[in-house]
Amino acid sequence: MQNAESPIRDSQSFCILHSAFCILHSAYTSPVICLYVKTTPGFWLLASTLWLLDPWGLVPAWLLAAAVHEAGHLAALRWLGIPVRGLELRATGAVIRAELRGAAREGWALAAGPAVNLLLAAALPVPLWPRLRLCSLALGLWNLLPFPPLDGGRILALFFRDTTR
Repeated sequence: MQNAESPIRDSQSFCILHSAFCILHSAYTSPVICLYVKTTPGFWLLASTLWLLDPWGLVPAWLLAAAVHEAGHLAALRWLGIPVRGLELRATGAVIRAELRGAAREGWALAAGPAVNLLLAAALPVPLWPRLRLCSLALGLWNLLPFPPLDGGRILALFFRDTTR
């Protein structure tokens, strides 16, 4: 039996976290390909601190939205045939190590993360997991801001790099 101070507040939170890890694992794995995921101590410190201080239960939904976001990038990279060397989860966000070749391919891979978040936010019915919908929408819009190292900033840099040649 759980007490009120337990970090895992309910079974829905556990299911959301389990789903997040399954999404990341399945986005770029097959019988032949395995994705190397590295986590930094800063990631765990931030995630656990936010989880313990989260009175609204947003952290599990945010982690699932972030997993869906990264899965969008990974799926696009796989679809484009771009090899991925690994994924690093940091306190400041995730970093995908990939062998990018060409601005257009990189742009599609960068746009896939926010696009998946916005599609998830639009597709989820309002009464079903409203926190996940909110977090997915916020993460998708946040990552489209035109500031590096966010996806929008990197897409903008690619556009200007390509037009100045």
